[in-house]
Amino acid sequence: MENNNLITTEETIQIAENPIQIYSKTAVLGFSIFFGPIFGGVLLFQNLRKIQKKEESNWVLAGSIAYTLFQIIVNASLHTKGYSFSFSLSIIGGLLLGKYFFAKYIPENPNYETKPIWTALIISLLIILPIWILGIAGASRV
Repeated sequence: MENNNLITTEETIQIAENPIQIYSKTAVLGFSIFFGPIFGGVLLFQNLRKIQKKEESNWVLAGSIAYTLFQIIVNASLHTKGYSFSFSLSIIGGLLLGKYFFAKYIPENPNYETKPIWTALIISLLIILPIWILGIAGASRV
């Protein structure tokens, strides 16, 4: 009887030489909190694609987009002043992505290496800074 769960020595050497790089739980949580759940969702989406979980990645991305839209609608309808309520919703979204979905879909695996966040951070800043600047400029005109 053949056991498909065993990894051959050759496969072990290949895995050790080419470990899969994914963003950490902390990165997903941090990007969700500081940039919004859609940013953490994109990082988790990329992780799931990297480990060949395409269907799960699509659900995570759709869910993070839906949650971000929910967050925008709630903030707009409540006419909240300041960022504390929005920040609270981002924390909840980040916890869902970073603690629940990450743990559910990405097993603890010694063959995963933590991917550096610098490229994702620069892209996120390039996207979010103009939005923040426009928001500040618009708020100062009121």
